[in-house]
Amino acid sequence: MIKPRKISDELEKSYLVRREGERFSKREIESSASYEKSLDYLITMHIGFVGPQAIEDIALELRLAEEVVGQSLYDLEEKGIIQGGNFVLGQSTPQYLMAEDVIYLEAQAHGDVDVVPEKILREYIDYKVFKKFSSLQTL
Repeated sequence: MIKPRKISDELEKSYLVRREGERFSKREIESSASYEKSLDYLITMHIGFVGPQAIEDIALELRLAEEVVGQSLYDLEEKGIIQGGNFVLGQSTPQYLMAEDVIYLEAQAHGDVDVVPEKILREYIDYKVFKKFSSLQTL
């Protein structure tokens, strides 16, 4: 027998309703990202956390079809967000790793080279360009 309490808990876990004390109200779903953007975000976060990984491993862990994961990886590689290659010795299948991690690893291999992530560099440049001054004399 299905109990109303269990149904309401499942609806709340699925973010379809909102509990307000003893009452429930329907959640208004605002605009959401497309399936492709959401998939790209999910795969990027996954590779950033556990990379390098092969297509089969990513598909298995995220419970997605290999074709879908492969297409998304191809798109991400075209955008320069990830890079494919043989990063693990002894594995013949290509793995994927975040592009900024590849740059960091290459810089470490060349010796004493400092690497600044692009996000931090952009924030620094924006800070310098759009810095507020109290007056023109302080320039």
